[in-house]
Amino acid sequence: MAGSSRRTLSTSKIAAALRRGGRQRRIEVRAGEIQASLRSEQLVVAPAVSTAMGASVTASVAVISTMLAAIAGLAAELEADFEQHPGQIAIALALAAGR
Repeated sequence: MAGSSRRTLSTSKIAAALRRGGRQRRIEVRAGEIQASLRSEQLVVAPAVSTAMGASVTASVAVISTMLAAIAGLAAELEADFEQHPGQIAIALALAAGR
């Protein structure tokens, strides 16, 4: 995020991002803390370093998204195969009982 845009980011936008991220408590307080941090004096980084870090984060998000999709696919396969397992009822009952 560019220096000028991070300084003008409103607490309502920060709070909305926190909610989208799953935060449920102290949203307004945390949004204010984040806004204060964004508006404070920051170290200056060379544009090339900033661009490289942005590319690194973008790549990391893509890898994590791919991993989450693969995990969801694996879970779906395991659920389908689990229903065909001969001991599925006993296993499900043991899991429900917390054993």
